[in-house]
Amino acid sequence: MIKIKEITDFLDAIKIPYSYYGDEQLIIKNTVTIEKISHHHISWIKNKDYMKYIVGKDIKNSLIVCQNFDVSSFKSCNIIFCDKPKEVFFTISNHFFQPETNKEYISPNSVVETTSIGKNVYIGHNCYIGPNVIISDHVTIENNVSIAGIVIIGKDTVIFSGVVIGSDGYGY
Repeated sequence: MIKIKEITDFLDAIKIPYSYYGDEQLIIKNTVTIEKISHHHISWIKNKDYMKYIVGKDIKNSLIVCQNFDVSSFKSCNIIFCDKPKEVFFTISNHFFQPETNKEYISPNSVVETTSIGKNVYIGHNCYIGPNVIISDHVTIENNVSIAGIVIIGKDTVIFSGVVIGSDGYGY
């Protein structure tokens, strides 16, 4: 949990231009997608079309990162206005809300053919990791992930459940 004041101090320290409106003493617990915004969470809005996800929601105890467009109908919310909301949101997320991998774990249900695995790597259930994959330190690979081909997974990466990298998935 982190106060918004700590987030704005961090943005000041790394010299990201922004303006802020709201209560800097509010505590933020974690990140969520804008569709699931709820109390004490931070999310971001890509463009004005995504405002529909916060209409009618009680978001006064949430933090939204967005471009400087009219949010006058949301006077009670906490907002970071910036030119690149996605970049700012993920900068905040990576600094304050990265899940910690405290121990190495590879599920016995997963097929891991690579020998290039860094320290503190977590690999969930039912994953496939091919022989040419390089996994750096502090990586979390959640359940049901397939990684094939020549792929390098960088340090401190989180790969969410169901992701396919290096080959075709179920989408187009």
